[in-house]
Amino acid sequence: MAVFDEQGVILYVNRSWISFGQSNGLDSDDQRIGRSYCNRGEMGIANMA
Repeated sequence: MAVFDEQGVILYVNRSWISFGQSNGLDSDDQRIGRSYCNRGEMGIANMA
């Protein structure tokens, strides 16, 4: 589980969220509280194009 604010900034993540991210190749920096989850997704989509 993760909790985000209105702008998509990560406010809280639990162990399941971290474990899922690690299992799916997410960099631990991308799971940090205070990071923008929305911006990370946009960058990933741009890199696939």
